[in-house]
Amino acid sequence: MRPLNAIAQASRLVRRDAVHGEPGSSVEPSPSPRDARGGRNRQRAGGTCHASRSTGRQTIPDLSNAPTERAAGAGGTPNPQSRSIRSLATTTNPLAPDGSAAAAPPRPGGFVLFLHGSGGSGDESRAQVAPYFAAPGVAASVRLSFPTAPTAPIACYGDAVITAWFGIAEVPITAKTVRDEKEVLKAVDYVRELLDEEIASGTSASDIFVCGLSQGGALAIASVLLYPKTLGGCVVFSGSVPLSKSFADKVSTEARKTPVLWFHGMADGLVLFEAGHAGCAFLEELGMTCEFKAYPTLGHSMVDEELQYFQQWILNRLGISEATETARSSSSSQHKDLQ
Repeated sequence: MRPLNAIAQASRLVRRDAVHGEPGSSVEPSPSPRDARGGRNRQRAGGTCHASRSTGRQTIPDLSNAPTERAAGAGGTPNPQSRSIRSLATTTNPLAPDGSAAAAPPRPGGFVLFLHGSGGSGDESRAQVAPYFAAPGVAASVRLSFPTAPTAPIACYGDAVITAWFGIAEVPITAKTVRDEKEVLKAVDYVRELLDEEIASGTSASDIFVCGLSQGGALAIASVLLYPKTLGGCVVFSGSVPLSKSFADKVSTEARKTPVLWFHGMADGLVLFEAGHAGCAFLEELGMTCEFKAYPTLGHSMVDEELQYFQQWILNRLGISEATETARSSSSSQHKDLQ
């Protein structure tokens, strides 16, 4: 992996067309977040996590909103009062007279599954993302889902109990960070159940989009890679690929056809730019189309410029062209993800 400064110098070449192999410019003018910043930064006791870092005009917050209670178990054992990932999924497929699963009638419109980052919640993601799909001509055609991860004590943060899809090995996340892939696969199973349920309800796989921020973005791309069907798309905000290259053989031909849109700030102090760049490069090695949009001075944030592009990218793929100007004053925000 090249040093980060070398990657930054080559950032105009980080997006490549996976079909034609022609490089294209992807560096965007850095947006200026116009939002409420995260809370106080806190130094963690124990673990291998680094303290919060300030990058440019943006402060990368740490555990300002994390619960302070400790779990009885050690390591990453879930809090007994927390929900397991498996328990969050539901299956309600009706049965045909012969006992087999009945086929649901086609369900028009698209489905967007958005996965929050560690320490966040589905409600927070809904507040940020839903206004971009609130226009009358869009709201009736795009269904949104914002699940919340279970809670568990994270050793990296001194066993503080926070929401997380899987364990956090270290902060910042680099191109070489190794995750507990068993935990990642358990989270992928949960997402797969949600997708299977949506398809069983009549939604076409080509109208389903799996999206996420930071750790949620990592889970989104892992879920798409291991899903057996071609989906409408995957959108990653400040994420990384949480699986090793040994999983390449497990990525089906159909999964490789799912297009990916990837946003990453080059001043990100929690999930380093090199991690995002390496993730997109890995997807291209698989023959996937990955549109990588880099922002030179953006930190670990999800901002209006990204969300507007994200909105249009999805609507274009769904064939929805209606203008979607909405009130977004509360949607462009510095994300409080802990990663």
